[in-house]
Amino acid sequence: MKHKILLLILLAFALLLAACGEQENEEAEPERVVETVVVVATPTAVAGEVDAPLPDSSSEETTVAEDAPVMEPAPVEAGQPTMTTLTDLNVRRGPGTNYAVVGVLRAGESAAIAGKSGNGYWWKIVCPAGSGGECWASAGAQYSTAVNADSVPVAVAPALPKATQAAAVPTSASTATVTVTANPNATPTTTAAATATQETGTAVTPTATATQTNGYPPPETPTYTPTPTATTEQQKQIAPFDNDSLQNPATSVFLRITGDRNFSYSDAISYEEGDHDDWVEFEFPNNSNPSQVVWITLDCAISGSNSAQVRATIYEDGAETTKLVLCNQGEIQLTVDNTKMQQVRIHFGITDESVYATYTITVVGFR
Repeated sequence: MKHKILLLILLAFALLLAACGEQENEEAEPERVVETVVVVATPTAVAGEVDAPLPDSSSEETTVAEDAPVMEPAPVEAGQPTMTTLTDLNVRRGPGTNYAVVGVLRAGESAAIAGKSGNGYWWKIVCPAGSGGECWASAGAQYSTAVNADSVPVAVAPALPKATQAAAVPTSASTATVTVTANPNATPTTTAAATATQETGTAVTPTATATQTNGYPPPETPTYTPTPTATTEQQKQIAPFDNDSLQNPATSVFLRITGDRNFSYSDAISYEEGDHDDWVEFEFPNNSNPSQVVWITLDCAISGSNSAQVRATIYEDGAETTKLVLCNQGEIQLTVDNTKMQQVRIHFGITDESVYATYTITVVGFR
């Protein structure tokens, strides 16, 4: 009986040892860990009140506002600085085409000048009664002329209206999900899905916040490289202001048969920026016959436009005449009144933006 019990105990022990051996030989199921890496770039937007665009340097657009009222300028006193329109001309609230049109002056109207813009392209004029606010008109050579305006002070331009806008700043959001196997001998596999929004030409570098498991590095943070864009502005030629005018010509010559019989003058003008026109003057000895023959040649070289035109307009004792000389037309013979001082204005008759011209005017009084 004792032998049977002993055999049963040994058999049970053997079965127990066999069961333990099988359990040790089993491979453990590898643990799977899911790791989430979140890459976050904080979008930024700035919204607020900003200045409206600065008034451009244009002296005036060519289109006259059709819905603006026709203005009757205030009376002009003798000797007062005065501008006279050469065409129908917009009157604005400030010195720039970004200011509102408040009325229109008809061609040939005159208005008293109260000031000028810092760049010299606009006149601040005395507003007609009841118009309110400020009134500004173009000082462009093709739009108006001025007298007694050499000492006109620079007037402060009125403030531009404010405009509210949102300043767009590129945003980027990226989310990546990574699945790895916790087996040091296995090659980790990565599955990532990322979305991003990017403004062209702006670098976006997201800030990464990552959780790392079992020694595996987080996935590579996506970085967006902008495509550079380049803009090249053509260098403009601008004629410097020389402060000459009808009352202060660049040169004044007395022509006579026994003295200076002729003269030449060379300079440059430009538009929209720079010096728009130049002035020279000459006179003859008085005699019983008020008619005097003069020969004038205007040679020019124009850049920046295929249609711009330069001309010389004759004034007599400060009054504009219909006598003119066109550029590169050869020598032109004119008859002038030798009892009056002859002024010549060199200016653009037809012009475009960013046009530049050099010229030489030659005046022959006697041959």
